[in-house]
Amino acid sequence: MTGTNYGWAGSVSDFLQTPQIEIVEALKAHYYQCTGEHANDSHQTAWVDTLKIMQKNLVDIKLLQSSSADWFIVFEFELPRERGRRPDVILLTDTAMFVLEFKGYAYIETGHVDQVRAYVRDLVAYHSTTGAYNGAVVPILVLARGQNIRLAQGTVQIVSGNFLADVISTLHARCHVKNHSIPVWLTGEYQPLPSLVEAARIIFRHEPFPQIKTAASSGINDALEYAMTVAKQAEAKHERHILFLTGVPGAGKTLVGIRFVYEYTAQQQGGTHDAVMLSGNGPLVKVLQHALKNRVFVQDVHGFLKEYTRPNAKLPHEHIVIYDEAQRAWDAARSAEKRNTTRSEPDDFLIIGSKQTDWAMMIALIGQGQEIHLGEEAGLSQWDDALAFVHEHYGTRWIAHAPPRLGTVFPSAVDVIQNPHLDLDVSLRAHVAADVQNWVALLLNQTIARLVEDGPTAAMLSTLPQLHSYAQAMTTQGYSLYITRELTTAKAYATTRYADAPDKRYGLVASSKAKCLMQFGVPNEFQVNRMLREGPWFNDDADSLHSCRQMTSVATEFQCQGLELDMPIVCWGDDVWYADGAWQTSVSSRSHARDPRKLRLNAYRVLLSRGRDGMIIYVPPIPLLNETYHLLFQAGCRPLDPHDQPTEPIYAATY
Repeated sequence: MTGTNYGWAGSVSDFLQTPQIEIVEALKAHYYQCTGEHANDSHQTAWVDTLKIMQKNLVDIKLLQSSSADWFIVFEFELPRERGRRPDVILLTDTAMFVLEFKGYAYIETGHVDQVRAYVRDLVAYHSTTGAYNGAVVPILVLARGQNIRLAQGTVQIVSGNFLADVISTLHARCHVKNHSIPVWLTGEYQPLPSLVEAARIIFRHEPFPQIKTAASSGINDALEYAMTVAKQAEAKHERHILFLTGVPGAGKTLVGIRFVYEYTAQQQGGTHDAVMLSGNGPLVKVLQHALKNRVFVQDVHGFLKEYTRPNAKLPHEHIVIYDEAQRAWDAARSAEKRNTTRSEPDDFLIIGSKQTDWAMMIALIGQGQEIHLGEEAGLSQWDDALAFVHEHYGTRWIAHAPPRLGTVFPSAVDVIQNPHLDLDVSLRAHVAADVQNWVALLLNQTIARLVEDGPTAAMLSTLPQLHSYAQAMTTQGYSLYITRELTTAKAYATTRYADAPDKRYGLVASSKAKCLMQFGVPNEFQVNRMLREGPWFNDDADSLHSCRQMTSVATEFQCQGLELDMPIVCWGDDVWYADGAWQTSVSSRSHARDPRKLRLNAYRVLLSRGRDGMIIYVPPIPLLNETYHLLFQAGCRPLDPHDQPTEPIYAATY
């Protein structure tokens, strides 16, 4: 039978009795429905090869196990909301689910292995009826041109066609939990977790937000509900409130802000007392405005303050202001340089709120460890300074709301109400986000590499097993963590893995201060990089010259902070390197930063936490970075090319 989200489906018995040409015609019609294009000869050849292999192997299985006639087979299952992603075959038995991807190769491509592994990962995470198989979901890569191949890479079985029946029969026999409602699987809903940009599009199109169990359990809904309650209280009681929402990178802070603006405005009569979302992250603003085709939904914080802090300026009509990445607010010195004012940005925001008639609310979205600009290092203390300033000069008292760990940070508030829902500690950016964040934090933690009595590398030595353990957990759960010293290898992997997934985002990201990268084809030099158009880079289709998928331009830490890619290629530079048991950083003698080393490490903290499916770390082949490469290898990064593997590890640690 044919369907709207698959090419052909039926029992194994039906499949073996259906003429091949009939199934091919159904697959052609489905392909046209999905893409608007006619299938070419290579597509049809691949389908015929797949059908022949499946027919032969299912006949062999049926001879061994008569009950296999009632198994169910699905061809070209279209993953909803993921344009172009279609597992070739899904075979549903009474005990297991096999996800098969066919490739016309006789050799293994790493990108193909990860592609089928990701299909299983996403079906388990996002498809409502896949859970009935209790984890017995097996990815299989079939090398259609191979012979006598049977091996495993992690959870992925890799076989040639002549061994497929044996592998399926063996694994089926190992599963003991019976599932008697096989066809019901097709009725399940597939709701993938959208990226931040796609989430904004969904909200803006008034579509229901996907009910993802990961997102629901992360606390986003609880934080949003609490913020809405505070807003209603502020208006009803004519009070001034400031709410601090903290979270790890990718935890959904920006998403909470966007949803708050949309939902709060939708509840108002005639648009009175609207809320506005502001961000000092210029590229994020550009990307969201480009995606939404709207310049009101999200605005630039500096333009907003310039408008409403000039002499005799009117007050904004919005009583609620949301400031994304508020820990990066400019201090007084930076504001004096850029806006010709003696006040910090927190001062200006609370002054505006203090001047509002009746009531006001400020929502400060606070990221952790991502201060990367000069003037952003004052952190949260300047928000308390601002609370004291407006009390002294304007006579206004603000009620603060904060997670418990920040309960003592704002003594100048009239009251501090602590609420655990205001701390989002689960990242949604990757399927194994907690492990990714832990790995990045531990890798870059300045304390782990300090000199100790046992020698300069002892502290790092004690940390490597834990780093390696995090990396192994990430790999097992489908997060690809690779290193290479050849940029062409990284590009080839990304192109191969996402060849059939046009909506997937991959591209080059790099530190703005790395001087060595230009010579290796990574155009991060300021005069070149300033021409990058962030909106098209993150949003355009793959064939656009401005798309990140072209891999001809690079986004720095400034341009990708708060945004995400499915597979970033993190280009390591000569501004941070590992040597003598510690991270070394290049610091300009002209730097006016309070802690330039912290800003450099934070830049890499940002770069290393952008990936949803994984990341590739490209380490240029220069002597300065040899120890960095070896460290990343022993911290669990897998070489994309076997020739990349270090032959003389600098640490003799065993796990």
